[in-house]
Amino acid sequence: MVEDVTRMYSPLERGPKAHLTDPPILVVQTAFLGDLLLSIPLLRRLRLLRPNSPIVLVGKEGFARLLKELDVVDEVFEVRKGDPASYASVQARLRHIKFEWIISPHESGTTAKFCWGIPAKLKISYHQWWNFLFFKDRVHKNLDLPEALRQMSLLSHQDPELAMWLQDIKGLELRKADVYGRLPQVPLWASLSMREKLLNKSPALPADERTICMFPGSVWATKQWTEEGFIELAEKLMKEGFKVYWMGSKDEMPMTKRLEVRAKGSKSVAGQLSLMQSLILLSHSRAVVSNDSAGQHLAAVAGTPTVAIFGPTILEFGFRPWNSQALVAELFDVRCRPCGMHGHMKCPKNTHECMKRLPVNLVHQRVHQLL
Repeated sequence: MVEDVTRMYSPLERGPKAHLTDPPILVVQTAFLGDLLLSIPLLRRLRLLRPNSPIVLVGKEGFARLLKELDVVDEVFEVRKGDPASYASVQARLRHIKFEWIISPHESGTTAKFCWGIPAKLKISYHQWWNFLFFKDRVHKNLDLPEALRQMSLLSHQDPELAMWLQDIKGLELRKADVYGRLPQVPLWASLSMREKLLNKSPALPADERTICMFPGSVWATKQWTEEGFIELAEKLMKEGFKVYWMGSKDEMPMTKRLEVRAKGSKSVAGQLSLMQSLILLSHSRAVVSNDSAGQHLAAVAGTPTVAIFGPTILEFGFRPWNSQALVAELFDVRCRPCGMHGHMKCPKNTHECMKRLPVNLVHQRVHQLL
């Protein structure tokens, strides 16, 4: 059941966290789930930097509460995207809290106005020509860095040690895979993994070393590998003794049900698990296969080896699987790649060549490289 998105989780009602005596810090990240998960290193670093400050998160409805369940933040507010009344209601509640900092990785005008209406000693975001009215500390957005490190860089003016680490990072190298699809290791101080915490919990469904979870969907249709490709891959893996779960959101249930029917022996669990339950299941599984979507970032939080399928997007945009056990399957000879930062709902050339030509054998090979 979805809670009232205007419900206030007061940072003053701390209960067992009575040590959080310093003024609270607000982080506003209302992007989709993948970008929110890539905020975890920023939030973890913030916890180390200000251990006695409650961390409050404003995020998209249905997503933000996951970070509270993971104990990455102390309190959450959820807003409905495209619903001004939802933003206004949460803003009205937050403007009575004395925040030390407000940090906004999200760059929209709506988010800037939201932050402007809440008092704080310091407001931090990326530098844009227009947002000097809304934020006092505006950090240059280094597009050479992967997204998780870009978000961490918002603390660089307040955290000299982090600034030094980021200066030494070779961001372009971190975003490139070799000819075998292998990616460089993620710096330990910027990891998403919460595997140890998740492994202590029992999964809602049976999962073990013979379980492979697949995320065949995406918010953007062109990011989806073909259903035929996923079916053939699942059949190959099941013949080898693996169990296959199809995962995704409620909106993706019709697709995953089709895959379940066509790939005999596989099981669709899309829309049946909470985000926390999904993470627990992934942490107990052997591997994940996902499009360039939230699935690869959930797998990174679970610490599960991942094969990420890239079509219309490329690693150079910075949204690589932020996982040290990850391989990429992609084609390098499709001239129209990339066709946009986030993909499209329909292929601009009406061919979808980047996904239709991606061979099952390549993805299958990547899975066995992981195993």
